Amino acid sequence: MVGFNKFFIFILLNFLVAFLPESAIYSQTDLKPENGEVLRIQLVTIGPGSDLTSFWGHNAVIVEDTTSGLSYFYNYGLYSFDEDFILNFVKGRLIFHVDAFRTQNAFWYYMDQNRDIRVQTLNLSPEKRLEIAQKLEENIKPENQEYLYHHYKDNCATRVRDLMNQVLNGQLKAKTDSAGDMTLRELTCRFTHNHYIWTWLLMFPMNDSIDKPIQLWDYMFLPSEMEEILRDFQYRNQEGKIVPLVAEENVIFQAEGRETIPDSPPNYFWITLLISIFIAAMVLMAGWLAGTGKRFLYGFVNLIIGLFIGFLGIFLTLLSLFTDHIITYYNEN
Repeated sequence: MVGFNKFFIFILLNFLVAFLPESAIYSQTDLKPENGEVLRIQLVTIGPGSDLTSFWGHNAVIVEDTTSGLSYFYNYGLYSFDEDFILNFVKGRLIFHVDAFRTQNAFWYYMDQNRDIRVQTLNLSPEKRLEIAQKLEENIKPENQEYLYHHYKDNCATRVRDLMNQVLNGQLKAKTDSAGDMTLRELTCRFTHNHYIWTWLLMFPMNDSIDKPIQLWDYMFLPSEMEEILRDFQYRNQEGKIVPLVAEENVIFQAEGRETIPDSPPNYFWITLLISIFIAAMVLMAGWLAGTGKRFLYGFVNLIIGLFIGFLGIFLTLLSLFTDHIITYYNEN
């Protein structure tokens, strides 16, 4: 029974950890934004990593003072391993926060992980650049840093998206209010395309709420989707002119040996069919053994089937009744 409990906890933690944001070393900034003329605002997109927690990439905002040379990387994907972390982690009550640290240190960190680093310089007026800098500085104050993390609705990418939308006076949301071609499940699976087991373990606990049509606005829970949408985004500036949001794009670091993320989710039809045939064969074998009087083998096969199905049922029940992971509620699996 002890072994079963450990196995259950292992599966549960891996399901939850898959959507954890990035961790980093904190620092306070020396920026005192008062003049937007000297500020440069950039959106950073970090490519996927090798660990499960980094499959979906990451993003952040850079504020650079072009006069002093100070440049800070504002990261909404930070969390602390305190004494309550594991309990809150399992319950789905994950508290994360934003902080800032030197941009070059952040770049070195992701380069060491062999992850792409791409930067989009934003085409904003001095007033808007100053507004972003001031909002970020306000966010990293101790009383404002924390937020309740959600896999799809409130993460490192959606925080940046919402900030951009505020500064653009709602134009980003208004222009991404159209239906997309994929669901949340399909978007998620694109980034686990070469990991069948992880894909299954992550998708099985989630209910059909992630199978419904979504808008392009919702796509931006993924950093790379936000990067793509902003690349072609145009908005009306303070002078009433329609201008592109992105003024310039640069690749800071190109990862080596990374697979390209596919444009569509993987098709696991054949491997799923083979697994289904195997399970069906187990059930038929149990029936055949019962007919031949081989009770021990019949009981053993039924034990395996029962433990497998029972474990999945217990797993879904615990997620539904004792956690705040709302995407696992009312699961029909």
